[in-house]
Amino acid sequence: KQWYQRRVRDEEEIRRQEAVEAEKRTKSATKIQAHYRGRRVRRQHGAELARRVARRKQELAEEQLRYYEELIRRERAAVEAEIEKQRREEEEKRKQEEREEELHCQKVTLAVVAMVTKTS
Repeated sequence: KQWYQRRVRDEEEIRRQEAVEAEKRTKSATKIQAHYRGRRVRRQHGAELARRVARRKQELAEEQLRYYEELIRRERAAVEAEIEKQRREEEEKRKQEEREEELHCQKVTLAVVAMVTKTS
């Protein structure tokens, strides 16, 4: 009876090992098949894939160009706004100086008129 049970266990162990080896061979064969299938697909559809990739690269390049053009446009607008602000400040400063000079001239004129009227 022990001899029979040992033989059954040995046969089960052999079957398990064979199943594991068969699974390994199947996985290996699947990997090999996938490799060759990939090569075949690349060979058959490589030109189409290359066109799609080139088109996508072109789209990305154009998108990036638009992005940088927008950045440049914004930067120019900011610089122009700053220049305009400085110009307005300088114009306001010039007008203020003109007003002060005019006021000074009026004071001098009034002083001269007052002196003239005093002496007359």
